[in-house]
Amino acid sequence: MKRVFKLSAIAALSLSAYANILMPEISRDGKTRNTSVMAVSQSTRTFAYGDYNSTTFEDDASNEVDVAISEIYGGFSNGKFSMELGYNMQKYESSTSDLDYVDLSILAGFRANDKLTIGFGLISDELTSTTDDTALTIGGTLLVNGTVLGGTITKHNIDAITAEGSYLELTGAFGAAKKDLSWETGIVYKTEGEDDVIVGSRLRVFGNTTYITGLWEFDGSLYYEYGDNQRDVTTDNDYTEIYASFDAEYLVNPTFYITPGFEYYSIDRPQTSADYKTMALNTDFGYRNGKGLDATFGLGYIVSGEMSGEDIDGLGFNINVGHVF
Repeated sequence: MKRVFKLSAIAALSLSAYANILMPEISRDGKTRNTSVMAVSQSTRTFAYGDYNSTTFEDDASNEVDVAISEIYGGFSNGKFSMELGYNMQKYESSTSDLDYVDLSILAGFRANDKLTIGFGLISDELTSTTDDTALTIGGTLLVNGTVLGGTITKHNIDAITAEGSYLELTGAFGAAKKDLSWETGIVYKTEGEDDVIVGSRLRVFGNTTYITGLWEFDGSLYYEYGDNQRDVTTDNDYTEIYASFDAEYLVNPTFYITPGFEYYSIDRPQTSADYKTMALNTDFGYRNGKGLDATFGLGYIVSGEMSGEDIDGLGFNINVGHVF
């Protein structure tokens, strides 16, 4: 349950969990992070951000899991060079155990000219208390007739007490951005694991968009991943993962805004009882002063969900503050 619950809990807690991969963020809040070296290498923001998120999950038997996620990240750009750094700490408490995880990321990029960028990064994820995933990534983008083409190669090195190995992640994408519209779509191919890593090969198709018009901002994300759960398995081995989110920010006045939205997340794997799915509703209440400060208080409710055959629900809140310099 540990790894799957960690992934699904993070997905259910944050509408910005799956932000832009190729195109740099254009959101009015200025604090939505980029999630790959392709987007960072094109970014021109200098900003800082902090977030605290707390949610309680409960199943039909009244078993509870409390999840608290604290995050600090920021970015710097001088016109030619951009960098974004992130620190994420997660704590899971139940009646039987307490689990703590820490994730770190450093993403950087150079703009060689008006058309070409090159990026590189280091990401360290604590998957379980005894398993770490250290990822090295390199990639870039090329502007061709108004369309941005991009790609990355990422090597994941898995280190556990009794097992070590690796797998590759190959990403290709295209998209475009203006002041009021950004869109992207692409694929991610994950190779079979090597050595002790038995993960199977998988393919992910994704898309993200942001559209700003008048008092509204609309943000949507979608991905579908399928393939083999493990390598060298002849029985039922189908893996599927789906994520979809949509939110609509409305400016009540130049200072205050409200952002209702929803998220759907599911993961289905054989050889395990740790399947998971949720449908969550979220609403953010924000303050923006026009001088770079943006603060948000949000509420989230999992209206329907299932984990390991048990129905679950959840209620949580988050507080975050960002500043664009």
